[in-house]
Amino acid sequence: MSTLTAIYSFWYLAISTSALPILCNQKISQFEASQDLVHQIAIIGDDDRQTREPGMVANNIENAQGRAYCLNKPLSSKAGDIPSKEDILKERPFIANATIAFEGDMVIVNRHMFLKDDGSRFAKIENCFFEHIASGQMVPMIDVEYPKMLAGKDPHDSGHRDVAIARLKFKPKNAAAVTKDMMTIDTNEDFSQPIKVISNYATNTKNRNSLTMTTCKRYGVYNLSSGQPSTKVGTDCDTGDGSSGAQAYIEVQGQPKLFGIVSGHIVRKSEKGSFDAHKLSTVVTTFDESLFESYERLKERQAI
Repeated sequence: MSTLTAIYSFWYLAISTSALPILCNQKISQFEASQDLVHQIAIIGDDDRQTREPGMVANNIENAQGRAYCLNKPLSSKAGDIPSKEDILKERPFIANATIAFEGDMVIVNRHMFLKDDGSRFAKIENCFFEHIASGQMVPMIDVEYPKMLAGKDPHDSGHRDVAIARLKFKPKNAAAVTKDMMTIDTNEDFSQPIKVISNYATNTKNRNSLTMTTCKRYGVYNLSSGQPSTKVGTDCDTGDGSSGAQAYIEVQGQPKLFGIVSGHIVRKSEKGSFDAHKLSTVVTTFDESLFESYERLKERQAI
């Protein structure tokens, strides 16, 4: 019998196959079947997780790409100085994907960069930085807003609406932004359409900073403990371990629309399997109105 391990935030929650989370939209059987369809990790090129080459993604999306770094403590540096990436990496930060959005001075990241599952603080915003991949600039984060976390011990409650918007100290050079009109709220009712997930970081590749793009499908929506659907959808994507914050796009009237970000994954491992034989199934947190409400609150604070 195999073991499933659900990964949310930066820690593990073990569950057995018999305790597989309930999914709504009558997709339970499809999701369970998809466990055999997820792909071996650390395969780039021949698998559906492909190295992202120039021109594969529109410039206004590619130039919005980045990574978020959060430290447990302040980084000692001269007043006014912005630490280098090398200095930040020496402190072993938590790293995730991040995307420049809205007016260009904000990024979309995971709420679990800042809050633990129990609601306690994970990292302070003043200890977080954004790396703009196109320019190589490191930009301090100065403010953050996110939807309220649901109370309780159920991981699908605490992982509901796992999105955050952080304000940057300044706009990176030559940066593009995924604007509001490039985003959509998907109803999660039609799973026949493929999705594309863009990632700039995963821990299980030879180069953790690999730029990848994955084409895959959704299979079901995780329920909250109340029985209501959450914002989390199960997929057969294999975006790689540590790919939190990677963007999920769906095509709407011929245009790519950002509808969510990666918030975790399920690991499947046979009893005789080694780490290299692990298979991943990515969990995506889809957007709802709470994302845009968070954006408005952050925007209002800047105006005061």
